[in-house]
Amino acid sequence: MKRTCEFHPADWRIKELKYNKKVVSNLKNICVMKKILFATIIFISLAFIKDKPISNDCKCKNIPLYGRVKIVNIDPDFRVKIVTAFPDLKVKLVCSFPDRCGEWLIVESFPDFTIQLVDIGQDFTIQFVEKFPGVK
Repeated sequence: MKRTCEFHPADWRIKELKYNKKVVSNLKNICVMKKILFATIIFISLAFIKDKPISNDCKCKNIPLYGRVKIVNIDPDFRVKIVTAFPDLKVKLVCSFPDRCGEWLIVESFPDFTIQLVDIGQDFTIQFVEKFPGVK
């Protein structure tokens, strides 16, 4: 009885090469998908990073954030939210000479700027302190 081999070694090599091409192709697809995922994560994280509303020279919208302040309900210069931690500006209420960053004198007339106290939609956040006012 003559035994015949159904599989010739050359055929095996061709099938192995085809399989290797598929594996390499799949690996390339995985690398491309990883790059796309990485780029998407970076893009989303950059979208959620907010700009600092207060510059290092203690200005917002080119208005210095010290001086005479009036609290209003309509048409404020700034909408501010009072927080207890991680403020954009630490504010110290003073009785006279509010000439440093974060020093505010609350007045009813002739303000340097006006604020409205809000819970959402603020321009920046403040925290009232006794010492060390200014930009954090």
